[in-house]
Amino acid sequence: MKKFVDNVTIVLFFVMILLLGCTAFIRNGIPSDVKFSDDPDEAVGEIISEGFPVRRSWNELYSRTSRIMGQEEIFGIYFERSGDRLIKLFGEKNTSCTQSSINAVNTFHRDRLGMPVYMMLIPSASGIYRGRLPLPSEAADQQKLIDDIYYRIDSDVTPLDVWGALYSARDDYIYFRTSDRWTSQGAYNAYAASISRLGFAPYTLSNYDVDYTNTEYRGELAEMSGIFDTAPDTINVYRCKFGSYVKSCTVLRTNGIIDTRSSVYSKNGLRSDDKYAYFLGTAHYKTATVRTASEEAPRLLLIGSDYASCFLPFLAPHYSEITLINPFELNADETICDYIEPSRFDQTLILCDIESFCDKNGLERINTKNNGGHYMKNVLNDNSIKKIGRTYTSEDGVLWSALSGTGAEFSFTGKKLEVTFAGDETATPANLDNAARVAVFADGKRIADTLIDSSEKTVTVFDSEEPISANVKIIKLSECAMSCCGIRAISTDDEAIVSPAAPSDKRIEFIGDSITCGYGVDDEDPLHHFHTSTEDVTRAYAYKTAELLGADYSMFSISGYGIISGYTESDRRPDQTIPEYYESTGFSYGSFGGSKPQSLAWDFSSFTPDIVVINLGTNDDSYCQNDESRRALYTEEYVNFLKNVRAHYPNAYILCTVGIMGQRIFAPLENAVQQYKSESGDESIGTMLFDEQLPADGLVADYHPTEMTHNKAAEKLAAEIRNIMKW
Repeated sequence: MKKFVDNVTIVLFFVMILLLGCTAFIRNGIPSDVKFSDDPDEAVGEIISEGFPVRRSWNELYSRTSRIMGQEEIFGIYFERSGDRLIKLFGEKNTSCTQSSINAVNTFHRDRLGMPVYMMLIPSASGIYRGRLPLPSEAADQQKLIDDIYYRIDSDVTPLDVWGALYSARDDYIYFRTSDRWTSQGAYNAYAASISRLGFAPYTLSNYDVDYTNTEYRGELAEMSGIFDTAPDTINVYRCKFGSYVKSCTVLRTNGIIDTRSSVYSKNGLRSDDKYAYFLGTAHYKTATVRTASEEAPRLLLIGSDYASCFLPFLAPHYSEITLINPFELNADETICDYIEPSRFDQTLILCDIESFCDKNGLERINTKNNGGHYMKNVLNDNSIKKIGRTYTSEDGVLWSALSGTGAEFSFTGKKLEVTFAGDETATPANLDNAARVAVFADGKRIADTLIDSSEKTVTVFDSEEPISANVKIIKLSECAMSCCGIRAISTDDEAIVSPAAPSDKRIEFIGDSITCGYGVDDEDPLHHFHTSTEDVTRAYAYKTAELLGADYSMFSISGYGIISGYTESDRRPDQTIPEYYESTGFSYGSFGGSKPQSLAWDFSSFTPDIVVINLGTNDDSYCQNDESRRALYTEEYVNFLKNVRAHYPNAYILCTVGIMGQRIFAPLENAVQQYKSESGDESIGTMLFDEQLPADGLVADYHPTEMTHNKAAEKLAAEIRNIMKW
């Protein structure tokens, strides 16, 4: 319907053009080499931008025509009638850019431990007035987005949350009606709500003189939308009657010109097209340094988007010096360290509107001091990595892992590489026994091995003066049940090259239990019990088999689980079975940032194995033992599971194994395979009995196999697969 209305609007608009503007066409023409978009809105915008005669009039005419036809959004801008304002829609965030900004803030803080760092995210009018938009769902829920970003920022960075203060004042003049910025009144509300966190008592409004410039104007939103029938905007400023007064304000413009004056305001700015230039004398600056009469007061480094220029006057009475730097105006090869030394300041405030934080590149330029002049970029996306196993990408771009052996692999050439992990709700220092264990490998060498005990954790893989080339693997070493973790960012220097690891022409799926997970392999005391810190899938037979064969793999394995029962010393445990969760991305008491892996269906088309290796029965044997009725039930349910696996992988060979921790269950397993073959006529299936572990090779936690036993099992299995698959 919207497309129909758009097209009718365009037809009417061009009829008006023909009636009212044909002489201008004859006189000026449209260049023959100009081509316009197929999208109606974009086409009109392009015509206007190409210098169409009397641009503003035609833009306004198109807007009026659109609104007559019932359109409420013009070029991404809404006319919010109840508040007589224009609102630029801020919809879906740029996930990669958002993560890069978060990384930049965290890195800045970590490089300057001991300096108090504060952060203020400012919602736009699209967020505060979201409920008044015709389709609120089209606008981002900025309150939720801001809360999520604050959660992902290092805990030592103090958030200055001003959402409540601005929302409570939403009926006041806190945003310009025709410009996508806040007013001095909006900035004051944020100041009053946050200055105490910086260590100062706020000045009340009675302590300010308000200057009315009496300059009315309509800003860029009116020009963009062609809507000029709102009330005009005006610039009003607040001058504090107390505190430290400004002695000098030195501004470095983006064009290289340096201005020095005795005020943070400039009446000359009112004569520019962008009236926001009244603050600091320009809307486009790299740095602005304000010095006050109070030489004993602290110094503040203010890093911010253009919203900061309106906020700075409220901060000035509390400080001896404020240096404001706008990273979004720096050149691509510049960083803040080219202009200031952060360590000489007493506090740092990072102030940014939410749209700049989530959709613009620039905040990464606050870091380079320790990286040879290059800022870090987040390269985590489907075009840069090969996913390993059953992973899940959440809306905020985190690549989550639950199952053992899941992760990512890529080729890297560059100087610096960092991996930022996300922890789930179980990730706390008090829960180390169950914390997710992850490792990073470069060309097969283990570079990092850590437990995720916080909501976010970053490890440095490379930090070199010269470029390094390597194949990098990020692997979850521990299993799914106790905890999940995610890859939040893969950060590199700006010149680094990252690409997905080449896929193998051999693909294996492993389905198993604790043996497949590498249970206890790092704890060589059989009397000890389970800890995720001693579990390592890369030292277990399945991972080793894939390595021996040069195969890509996927694993679905959970300790203690079986076909009909989990491990038991008495009654059956039907709740702990692999078939129950096989259709999902795993089972966990943790989550993928709120979503349980067992609630997320797995897309079996995303990984199609050539062979499926099933190693299930050891835990069932604890229940079945020599009871023939129980063993028969195991056989029956094993047949059903084989049918399910075959339904997903009609062309794969299925190899059924057991035996490393006991061989008694192998006979019912063989019966299941024979029964399945008889019922289905399927011959692409077979069995293999593993050698039972030897006491001479040692035992690890809860009498599980050692790495030596796993090595032997991997060699036997790899040989069997080579024989079956002719690899």
